[in-house]
Amino acid sequence: MSFVLPVRIGDPWLSIDAGAVIEILGARPWFPIPSGSRNMPGVLVWRGRAVPVVDLAAILLAGRPLLLDPARSRTVIATAGASTIAIPVDEVREAEGDADGEVGPGFVDLEGLVSELAAAPLPDDCRESVPSMRWPAC
Repeated sequence: MSFVLPVRIGDPWLSIDAGAVIEILGARPWFPIPSGSRNMPGVLVWRGRAVPVVDLAAILLAGRPLLLDPARSRTVIATAGASTIAIPVDEVREAEGDADGEVGPGFVDLEGLVSELAAAPLPDDCRESVPSMRWPAC
């Protein structure tokens, strides 16, 4: 049986692998990175370290991007491969299981998503600002 965590960003509901979720927090302030992108605009402090903020609204065109609407009521801290990421969302529901192992529409593969983001060329200062992200060698 696989479990997914339903999250809402704006109007659409999406789901992520519940096994990747470390913690669900309330609203958390995040700090923009000057050379950050729309998809990964900044970092937030979690357990004493900078964690990259991943904006699913900007990536999936689902709701208003964080750069336009930085306030979200919940923050999901999750693993994506070897990285820890923060995903600001508007709402979170209880994890749901599927006996078939099918995740259904709206499922976001966090590990694949972060691999794509990390592969994108970014300035060195961004990599230094987010040491918890496992960046590929330049």
